[in-house]
Amino acid sequence: MSTASRPGASEETPIVTENPTETNAKSDHIVTFHEAHATEIDAATLYRILKLRVDVFILEQRAFFADLDGRDLVPSTRLAWAAAGDEVLATLRVLDDAGTRRHAVHGDDAPLDDASDAIVIGRVATAESARGRGIARVLVQRAVDAHRLRPIRIEAQERLSGWYATFGFVGCGPTYIEDDILHLPMLRPADER
Repeated sequence: MSTASRPGASEETPIVTENPTETNAKSDHIVTFHEAHATEIDAATLYRILKLRVDVFILEQRAFFADLDGRDLVPSTRLAWAAAGDEVLATLRVLDDAGTRRHAVHGDDAPLDDASDAIVIGRVATAESARGRGIARVLVQRAVDAHRLRPIRIEAQERLSGWYATFGFVGCGPTYIEDDILHLPMLRPADER
């Protein structure tokens, strides 16, 4: 998931160096996939990414938590998103949590025994109008592909654990309830080098 700046455009404007990918032949728009640090994303697109997260997690799922937790601005954090024109269809966040586990259930910065070099995929959200088209699958697969030499963690909603298993994630702890939603910690071991 590499990005580069367009000649003559702001250095903050990320573009995908691969060809755009169409995921639904019925769509009137080509779906493009992007990834960048929050400071590299133009303000309107960043707003749409964050609004999608609020729409899905806080309004739809009624999970009242501080989505804007400061972690989007950590230098190693990357945001990935799929768009059709100006519309953000899906998004996720990739954290480099090497040596720490930041989760309310386990306590901030509790040491990890089984994945001390872990990448964390989180904030996976798809607009209701874009669900069922495989867009989130492409985003997650791209994130997994980019980090396959390191273990990858996800705090999955339990109802989606089978879907995450298709990417190689396995349960790595007991289920727990967060914001009235059953979750399962999952880990995808690093690929052999």
